[in-house]
Amino acid sequence: MARDVITLRPAPAAEPCARVGESGYAEIAFLQCRRYIALLRLAIGPEPDGARLQVRRSDSDFDPYIDVVVEYDDQDPAASAYALRCERDAPTRWREAFGPTAPEPPKSDDKLPDAAHR
Repeated sequence: MARDVITLRPAPAAEPCARVGESGYAEIAFLQCRRYIALLRLAIGPEPDGARLQVRRSDSDFDPYIDVVVEYDDQDPAASAYALRCERDAPTRWREAFGPTAPEPPKSDDKLPDAAHR
């Protein structure tokens, strides 16, 4: 089984996201990535066998960053198609799949609830 990875973003393309170097970056970026994964699953569907959405931290020692990736078996047509759909058809706004009553994602200047630090 050959594995490949497509790096997505930590948040929808038309939305702001946490920036490396900002106070609380890692915590905020992780929460945004988890919410983005939920949005992708809602908009595109759950991962088929051979594909997996996950949060990944870069290997860079200098200002590592956090992104959503889709890891997939490039020999599996369903897994490959899903990964390409995540890259091509991902919602560009938080509310595209959640609707107008969806809560806003955490912003870099918002305080995180205590539960986020546990």
